[in-house]
Amino acid sequence: MPKLNYYIILFSLLFYIFCYHITIRDRVLINTLHHIERSSLSPPSSRHLFEGAMEGMFKTLDKYSYYTPASGQKDYNDHLDNQYVGIGFISHPFSDKKSVEIIYPLIHSPAYHAGLRTGDRILAVNGNDLTASQIEDFSSLIKKLCDNEIELTVLQFGKTEPVSIKLRAAPLNVDSVEGDSIDSNGNRNFLLESNNEIGYIRITSFSSRTADEFGDALRQLYKKQSQGLILDLRGNPGGYVKIAVEIAMMLIKSTNNKTIIVSTKFKSGRIKKIYYGNEKSQICSIPIAVLIDVNTASASEILAAALQDYQRAVIVGNRSYGKGVVQEIYDLPANSGTYQLTGVSYWRPSNKNINRTENAAENDEWGVIPDFECKLDLQKWRTNVIDSIRNRRANIICENREIYLNSYIENIEKNIEKIRAELNNSNKNNSNENKNETKENNEDQNKNTNENKNENENKNENENKSENENDLINDTNKPFKLQGTPPYFDPQLDKAIEILKELISGKSVLDVINKNVIVQE
Repeated sequence: MPKLNYYIILFSLLFYIFCYHITIRDRVLINTLHHIERSSLSPPSSRHLFEGAMEGMFKTLDKYSYYTPASGQKDYNDHLDNQYVGIGFISHPFSDKKSVEIIYPLIHSPAYHAGLRTGDRILAVNGNDLTASQIEDFSSLIKKLCDNEIELTVLQFGKTEPVSIKLRAAPLNVDSVEGDSIDSNGNRNFLLESNNEIGYIRITSFSSRTADEFGDALRQLYKKQSQGLILDLRGNPGGYVKIAVEIAMMLIKSTNNKTIIVSTKFKSGRIKKIYYGNEKSQICSIPIAVLIDVNTASASEILAAALQDYQRAVIVGNRSYGKGVVQEIYDLPANSGTYQLTGVSYWRPSNKNINRTENAAENDEWGVIPDFECKLDLQKWRTNVIDSIRNRRANIICENREIYLNSYIENIEKNIEKIRAELNNSNKNNSNENKNETKENNEDQNKNTNENKNENENKNENENKSENENDLINDTNKPFKLQGTPPYFDPQLDKAIEILKELISGKSVLDVINKNVIVQE
């Protein structure tokens, strides 16, 4: 036998032995799928069988890895980039249980151009009064009608007679960067109403347009000669890693092109990629205070950690979530969907760990620990009241914003039981995790539900059912009073303003932090 043939046979034998177990498992899986198709009394389609098998397989992995069928591909891409199709407003059921109240329309949406405004109530759709189920899930009703013209019967805020408004759905680009308020022309104001020397920028997620929106906000602050910036990352579940890096580069001075923003590593510890700053990219040098909380995660932790490690900002609030892993997206052939697999972890510039493992203790190294811890002494549903005030301030247009906000704030304590029930009901409806897709070097999202500013969707509070029930059990009989100073009623923001004033006065980040350590001792 020729030597070459001998080697071919030997190689084939070794290859067969090496692949034997994999081949058997593959065959078992395929044969089982075929057997179900042939013998099941009510067999699903082969596509549904495949998708069910894929979903089951990924459920055995970590909580960030999962399979997405082809039918869900567009939805998650749109979600990641804050792009939707709809008429464009945020709403909730009205107390009369017969109508839906608009919290605010999205600027430049069909709803906005049709004249819908904060406080307007929708009484009927296409001439039909709303049913109880339609009121509770109004967004589903609108989505079903999006292909046709929609006629809304609306009782406008402050009016006594309803009017008819016709509109059509359209693509919506939802802002991921918010300021303190917004005017009737859709221009965001990034200066605090209570102190026009201090800028305020809130990033709700890191979509493909976030860096551009953030850069525009910074340029507006420079034109208005802002002396300092509060960067609010509370509730931000993450998004594109590269966008978080771009924003970090706008804020951190890089003396050379080797300033590390974040690095990713394989499970072996070997570095996969290092993201560096650029010495020409910084466009903001004013003092910064960053707000974080337990729902600040993933890409938002990358940004907060970099600002902290380079002593570029003082961090205020609560310890962050601790998602320090990155997922890669793999496209499957034959329009079979995609899957997201956790492949690497990411690390701070200081080479400290961010990821919180399942059994991690409080004194372990994970997440971002604030320089000034400022926990809100409130049940979570109460914290949501503060968030709802902040959300309204940032998005209600000025023509009726103050009237509506004052009315809302006055009614919080008077109608706290109703508000408590509404918020808890909203949280239960929104507690299902969105499958946020992430791509290596592009995406990195937290499992917490992202803020979907789709039409008729309440602000997401990232809470689950058991937590809400405990809130009710432990807090039902406690008197409620808004904390913090008006018009924000936000103790963490108050603390950030206090610290930022020290930075503006000329103190360094290190001086302010050391003062905090001495006081705590």
